[in-house]
Amino acid sequence: MKTLGLYTAVVFLSCAFALGQAQYKILYSFAGPPDGKWPHAEVVFDSAGNLYGTTANGGDSSQCEDGCGTVFRLSPNQDGTWSETVLYDFCEEQNCADGQYPEAGLALDAAGNLYGVTLTGAVFELSPPVVPADPWTYKLLFQFGFHFGERAAPMGRMIFDDSGNLYGTTAWGGTGWGSVFELSPTPDGWTETDLYDFCPHPNVSACIDGNGPQAGVVFDKAGNLYGTTFFGGNPQYLGGGTVYRLSHKGGEWKETVLYAFPSQFGKRGGGPTGAVAFDANGNLFGTFSQGGESDRGGVFRLAGQNGGSEEIVSFDGVNGSFPQAAVLIDPRNNNLYGTATGNYPNYHGTVFRIAGKEITVLHTFAGYPTDGDLPFGALTSDGHGHLYGTTKIGGPYGFGTVFEITP
Repeated sequence: MKTLGLYTAVVFLSCAFALGQAQYKILYSFAGPPDGKWPHAEVVFDSAGNLYGTTANGGDSSQCEDGCGTVFRLSPNQDGTWSETVLYDFCEEQNCADGQYPEAGLALDAAGNLYGVTLTGAVFELSPPVVPADPWTYKLLFQFGFHFGERAAPMGRMIFDDSGNLYGTTAWGGTGWGSVFELSPTPDGWTETDLYDFCPHPNVSACIDGNGPQAGVVFDKAGNLYGTTFFGGNPQYLGGGTVYRLSHKGGEWKETVLYAFPSQFGKRGGGPTGAVAFDANGNLFGTFSQGGESDRGGVFRLAGQNGGSEEIVSFDGVNGSFPQAAVLIDPRNNNLYGTATGNYPNYHGTVFRIAGKEITVLHTFAGYPTDGDLPFGALTSDGHGHLYGTTKIGGPYGFGTVFEITP
């Protein structure tokens, strides 16, 4: 285990919004190999207030040109700064059998173990040491293929059910174009089950059930799974993607398309890449990365868990463009919080809040070298109204940041 020095730039920027001022702060700036590089996904808290995440590149492996990726921890210090520790460098094993390029966020269990996936198909577990100074223990749980035609490229964060099973998606492969899977712990290891294969026929231009899920899945209270696909949903041509539900009936999982985006670039939007989220009334919310009224992407709402009517809030470029991640819902007032990867005129991205249909920009990123750039991941809350996220690039070193926003 390596604890790196504090490559930390603290930047306080503020912008007015309805309830006061939003205070922005960079908690950590990645420095590149042997440190992490290019975080894509959200961070997750443990019970002690530490943050955990992944970087798609970086680390000290020489088997990848920009490093093969890391798992990192950020720990708060009493003076308000944060210290970073690289918990694991990928491609430590021969032929990178432990995986490369983790682009998804991490799942955390009650014992403090971390679970994640890499773009090359490794599903892994990292376990904390008994002695704090010792290294974390890596374990390969399952290996997907990474060749065309195999179930491959898990890109979304996995989730647990109440029995300790893990659920996730692959972006392509199976009998069609992507899949939803389950991993179950057994005394002899973890067993993988293919729950559903999207577009199980050769006509990829008419995948009415969806094509290419890039985000993970979420549960409702009844145990159904919900997610999005980037393509599919239209019987005439490729389609703009879907919002789907998987229900366990008669010993197998059945898929229902709750909403199909007509095309990638229409007024109704298309290309959802993030997971969905539920409000207290069971309505579904998510983002679409393309299309909308200004062709800048936006946020959708499906009334009820059976799809219902669709409502759309479109970005205009100034308040954001091309959101890639899920929204975070405040249970107190159903306000939505999220990130957009671009904006006009500087195209570095924004953090936004949506109340009703009104979009408020909480922070506009300024880019390298003073600020983050391209926030691809979803936001995480600490339960006190503070928001945390990552930017893929930017910061003093240009290799990405972890940031905090305090209303």
